[in-house]
Amino acid sequence: MSEFIYSIRYNKAKVAPKISNQVAWENAATYINKLDFILEPEWHAGSYYVQESSSMFLGYILEQISVEKQDVIALDLCAAPGGKSTHILDKLNKNSILISNELVPKRNAILKENLIRWGNSNVIVTQNETKYFNSFNQFFDVVVVDAPCSGEGLFKRNPDAMKEWSEENVAMCATRQREILQHIIPAIREDGYLIYSTCTFQQCENEDQISFLLQNGFELVDIDASTFEEISSGSIKNTFRFELEKVKGSGFFIACLRKIKSSNNYSINQTNKIFYNKIETIQFKNLGEWIENSEQYNTYSFKENLYIINKKFDSILYAIKNNLYITYFGVEIGILKKDIFIPAHALALSTVINKSIDKVEVDKKIAVNYLKKNEIQLEYNKQKSTWCIIQHVQLNIGWIKILQNRVNNYLPNHWRILKQ
Repeated sequence: MSEFIYSIRYNKAKVAPKISNQVAWENAATYINKLDFILEPEWHAGSYYVQESSSMFLGYILEQISVEKQDVIALDLCAAPGGKSTHILDKLNKNSILISNELVPKRNAILKENLIRWGNSNVIVTQNETKYFNSFNQFFDVVVVDAPCSGEGLFKRNPDAMKEWSEENVAMCATRQREILQHIIPAIREDGYLIYSTCTFQQCENEDQISFLLQNGFELVDIDASTFEEISSGSIKNTFRFELEKVKGSGFFIACLRKIKSSNNYSINQTNKIFYNKIETIQFKNLGEWIENSEQYNTYSFKENLYIINKKFDSILYAIKNNLYITYFGVEIGILKKDIFIPAHALALSTVINKSIDKVEVDKKIAVNYLKKNEIQLEYNKQKSTWCIIQHVQLNIGWIKILQNRVNNYLPNHWRILKQ
């Protein structure tokens, strides 16, 4: 078993990648020494994501099927903690949208935070069992199923995971994976794509699931991985295994399939439950002061806060809100309290924020102090109260408000660094 080596993938919308030891199949990623990223302001700003190099092969597949040249509705079905969702967003064009789903509430909260750090506005986060996607008949162009699995591929990174492995868990995972696939098949349009992956090596969780899809209206897509010596072929052509002995990251299995016809040769439990997300369009006359190209966006009230999403996605948002439980969408821009606007942390980290908003550049010590929600001392010359973005190495970290005799730290409490 080779040594495990960490890797990060840069957010090219925020920073120019610094590549010294590139991941072969992702030009925005590099191998690194182990990093305590919690104390790194650049991570909090969303300039990179700490991600397994093996799982980055998803991005290579998305490039191979030319997803950036199409306007697509994409779904990341089992999305937490968010590595694959942020990667998918990197590969989509500006006219495409991602629905990022995670059922478990605590994991959904982590997913949402990682997507907020990444800064994209073309995303909707949902929290649903897979059976609720049955109502979306041929709705999605690309679906990624990184299925819950028995986890053998994690043994190199986390040897303690071996203690949790059992044949019973393998069988349970295989059954669950089959149910997930049964539920999602009707939601994929004909000629659409399903990318299936796990972090295990069990045939019943990998090739057997692919065989099931091949019997139910799918064909495997020819993906050329011949230049990558680290990648092995699965027992079915055009399935790929990342063996622990060969790769620097964790073990992984992945395959890309195209839906060529509908099939009903399996039973699924249809559900017609409607989720009532209270999302209302409102007028916010000052939107242009806070975001770029404000005429392209609608403003919504959701969970008492203001959100924006591009007008071109309104019909998709409507379809999602009536059939799935939404936890986040677009960009949360702030809240109105008695007609006073207080900007949201998500707006500070977004890529749509108005570039003319005042900024204050600080060193790492002050940036970390800010991220610990401490008082900070700055030199400034302001005659009146002013909202400012605090930056480190020209990366937005969050909001401060400069008053005549002090600086208020507006980092939300649940975003603060607790580690000393």
